[in-house]
Amino acid sequence: MLQEQNGIRNDEKQIKYALLSKDQAEQRSMDIDNCQYTLDLIVENEIIMGMILINFTCYSDHIKLDFCGQQIQSVKVNNNEWSLDEIVKNWRKHQLSINTIKGENCIMIAFSIQFSESEFGLIKYTQNQSTYIISLFCPNYCHSCFPCFDQPDIKAKIKLQLTCPKEWLAISNMNPNLIEQCSETQNQWNFATTPKISLYLFSLNMGQWKKITKVLNQGIQMNLYTEQDKYITCLNSSILIQKCMEEGFNYYQSLFNIPFPFEKYDLIFCSFYFSGMEHPGAVLISRNMIQNRFDSNQLTKLFLLLLHELSHMWFGNLVTMKWWNDLWLNEAFAVYISYEALASVQQQESLKCYKFNDTKIHYLLYKQNGVNLDINSHSHPIEMKIEDANQGLQAFDSITYNKGSAVLSALVKLIGFNEFIEIVKQYLDKFKWRNATTNDLFDLIQQHSKVVDIERWRREFIQQNGINVIEIIKQDQQSILKQSSISGNAIRQHYMNILLIKEDNQMEEKQIMMTKDCHYLCESKDYSAAILNYTDDAYCISTMDDKSLSFILSNFNQLNISNQIRVLILNNIFQMTYILGTFKVKYFLEFVLQSMNQDVDAEVLNFMIEKVEILFMNLNVEQQLKFGPIIFDKLYLLISLNIELKEIIHNQIGNFAFDQEHIHQIYEILTLHQKSNRSLMLLGRFLDCLFYKKHLLNQDHLQSYELFWSTLKSYNPNFVIRQNAAAFTLEELQQYFISLLQNTAEYNQMENMFKGINNPYSLIYDQYLDIYYSNIKNLCACLDQHKILIVLNEGFPRQGDFNIQLQILNELEQEFPNLNFTLNKLKQRSIQRQKIQQSFD
Repeated sequence: MLQEQNGIRNDEKQIKYALLSKDQAEQRSMDIDNCQYTLDLIVENEIIMGMILINFTCYSDHIKLDFCGQQIQSVKVNNNEWSLDEIVKNWRKHQLSINTIKGENCIMIAFSIQFSESEFGLIKYTQNQSTYIISLFCPNYCHSCFPCFDQPDIKAKIKLQLTCPKEWLAISNMNPNLIEQCSETQNQWNFATTPKISLYLFSLNMGQWKKITKVLNQGIQMNLYTEQDKYITCLNSSILIQKCMEEGFNYYQSLFNIPFPFEKYDLIFCSFYFSGMEHPGAVLISRNMIQNRFDSNQLTKLFLLLLHELSHMWFGNLVTMKWWNDLWLNEAFAVYISYEALASVQQQESLKCYKFNDTKIHYLLYKQNGVNLDINSHSHPIEMKIEDANQGLQAFDSITYNKGSAVLSALVKLIGFNEFIEIVKQYLDKFKWRNATTNDLFDLIQQHSKVVDIERWRREFIQQNGINVIEIIKQDQQSILKQSSISGNAIRQHYMNILLIKEDNQMEEKQIMMTKDCHYLCESKDYSAAILNYTDDAYCISTMDDKSLSFILSNFNQLNISNQIRVLILNNIFQMTYILGTFKVKYFLEFVLQSMNQDVDAEVLNFMIEKVEILFMNLNVEQQLKFGPIIFDKLYLLISLNIELKEIIHNQIGNFAFDQEHIHQIYEILTLHQKSNRSLMLLGRFLDCLFYKKHLLNQDHLQSYELFWSTLKSYNPNFVIRQNAAAFTLEELQQYFISLLQNTAEYNQMENMFKGINNPYSLIYDQYLDIYYSNIKNLCACLDQHKILIVLNEGFPRQGDFNIQLQILNELEQEFPNLNFTLNKLKQRSIQRQKIQQSFD
């Protein structure tokens, strides 16, 4: 640390945040009570000056405050002012060591901070010459904004006073009590005191926002804040958003039997790391979620996100986890209940005129992402061991959200929905405005439900990674269910419904509770096909025996079954292809293309195309060139047979265009949508697909390309970044890697830059492979964790020599053990791609 004239500057650049361990947090939680912050912030260009008054009860004679800001100007502890030497002595590793008295304490600190250089903390960004500032303090970045006890189980009341440019709007968790001009250029905003909240939920936002005011029919105030260039889009979406929130409030207040616990419910549509963040009273939503015109898929995603964040007001904000190892319960519940909520609210009169995707099919697809990660032998249990707060970000993945919600929904199926909700009501009422753990909820489940041994269930599904495969084997003339483990080694209990299709196409349902590795199903002669887990209640991979598979391949389109069952059958065969490798890729593609006819349901077709695309993108270039035109011709023919399917097909068809005729047909589609003012997102997809095939474009196409491209530039800057990167010369590519090594590359552009250059159809892709492989170790050594993850997840080559890739990943594992989880995912991705390419035909 260096002493400066006006205070002590934080010079510990090698450590970005306080390293708060779980043990330290547990001890501090016992030492601190009745905490309240009075915060005064003044924005001065790129610096924010601050004064914090912290009142709390202490049961110890020593505590540590977290703070990783720029400077501390002064510290006063219980009216005793520190010298600058005392600040130097006691401010170490972003923690301020303070001697306290047992009883009531008061700490006052003057400090300054800068805006964050990463995607967390207090983030300042510019969009079309307008300035916006948002806060994202999850999991423990609040201490980058002001000195505090930065852990979720020291809840506190927060009183905020903010001084900022007078042309800005300021938004926080509470409404402002007073806004007054304090100088020619600045206004002072005095916000009401929050109820007790965890600090990662504190919200501080300001800038040149546009505001749309709504009052929900429950009397709840809701403002929509949006960036300037998204104002018209937000205005066009506002009535729909209002209807969603009104029905959502009705659903949750009735379900939990607890009124909305906060003062207001603002939505801030902005550019940030996640899709949504549940700050009470000031929820962040990605700007990309709102459209001028929604198709059913976009509408479903928007409603699920809005209902997800709204559910957190009760389960997450009113009652909050004690530590980050319980994040899974917070997020898994929000995912699960948002699907239940959407299934209910879309039936309400105000929303009946809107078209949504089938929630059961959508949820099946969502849960599949958890399966895809869980098959990795290096997956992790849902209930992770988070030893320090900085590890909290590791829990934000598909295991927590997708698998977590999948196993939770299986548990609810066992207990019964109504009984489960009664338990949740007791949980919320018992722990409101406090913190709780998974144990607290599971204790209530064990007390009130005798159906499930919750401790066994927890061991099997929450505390162990891996997923089971359920298959049918023949023993004599009997069909037996056999359970094995594809990763991990656990045999679990599974409750599932099985559909038996008879020779006369009659259907019979069987309910099975598997508790061992084998379970009798029926006599083999009793069915033509057996569809395991056909209601998608169990968390497992379900396969088909040869008899069932043969019947389905021959009779799929003729079966009188629901779309949900049809999709589940397709998913079972896809898992046999993609995960287990027991069904060849070529056969799956041929089966799906054969099943695509003019009568296919739109959602079933969407599922088919999505799975075809996943397999297709894992093929090598030669295989893609062989099968791509076949897929394109089939999809293009379907448009002429059933015009209602065109929107779904148009979203994906560009990926399969590889010759002059197909490119011409793509431009026909582009011209059609240009005239009909279709969403420009579709235009971006097409241009992304076409960029690497520009050598196939004739002069008219090139002119059209530039016209479409000029239209897109003003719509989505991410496409501009991607395509500029895709057009790199070798010299520009080399220069970009130099900027990465010098840590001067812009963080907020890195993801799209790599999406542009990491494409096997690029003319300089071979050079990209060489440059990437020769620099990746140095990049992992010099960049911060967040940038490294982008360089690995987005930059690691998607084609190339498998042996070289595995060698590079093994070497990185040896040198950077802290990256093993990500490196193992990449290794699994490479192995999976190799397996698919080798089993193509």
